[in-house]
Amino acid sequence: IPLFSIYLYFFFQTNDLNCLNGVRRLSLNKCLIDNWSSIEHLADINTLQDLRIIAIPLWKEYTNDEHFHLIVGRIPQLKILNGSVISAEQREQSERFLIRYYDVREIKPKIFTRLVKRHGHVEQLCKVDMTPKKYAVIVVICEETG
Repeated sequence: IPLFSIYLYFFFQTNDLNCLNGVRRLSLNKCLIDNWSSIEHLADINTLQDLRIIAIPLWKEYTNDEHFHLIVGRIPQLKILNGSVISAEQREQSERFLIRYYDVREIKPKIFTRLVKRHGHVEQLCKVDMTPKKYAVIVVICEETG
């Protein structure tokens, strides 16, 4: 990255990210990214291994787990996300999560078909609410009479 290391700001005016091939680390913290197609274009940077992407408008609609899985599933060459190393097991879980997530939606990301070929269609997981109850019903039986 010596070419870009002296720049504080760098602006792109096209959707062609081929000019970034060779970039291994990219920080997009606090960028105004509000759609998944912008994230999908990052997969076109075939040398990208380390991505930091925190506090973007797109995350308002998703939990931390959801956006982790949906990014890892979309960018196959990524090895580190927000400072956390992505294990082979996490990658597989993320790819399967992406399949489950988009299997029930009409619009699917471009990597969806490739992931289905790799993993097949995966069953939807049931959601189990493990939240502790606030109230309990207690029945007291007194066997003594009188």
